[in-house]
Amino acid sequence: MFMKKWVFLHKANKKGSVQVHYQTVSGEELKPILKAVEAAKVGTSYDVSLLREETIEKMVKTYHYKSTIGSEQGVVEEGVTDVTYIYEKVSTPPVIKAKGSITVKFESVLMRHCKLRDCLGKCAC
Repeated sequence: MFMKKWVFLHKANKKGSVQVHYQTVSGEELKPILKAVEAAKVGTSYDVSLLREETIEKMVKTYHYKSTIGSEQGVVEEGVTDVTYIYEKVSTPPVIKAKGSITVKFESVLMRHCKLRDCLGKCAC
């Protein structure tokens, strides 16, 4: 009889935790591991869905949420439960820097050179 009580108490003291990971599709960590639930009793409900971010900025790069590995909601199990959010790098078009200069020359219909301020609204050059 003593043994049965000990087994019951032993099961009641089991603990678990839930960790959230933020990674790229290639497995690179975007943020440090977040310990969402720590040392909770086995069977305790958890929900980490509010920890999912739609966009993460890292090192001047933008990543958008793509998928989840693991259960965002559930009950704590003994040991560590991992939830991993996968992000894809957003491709942006390259920025083209202007080189050189632009010269604008205005001419009247009579092919005479005129200045912009002279031609605005009434070009009679």
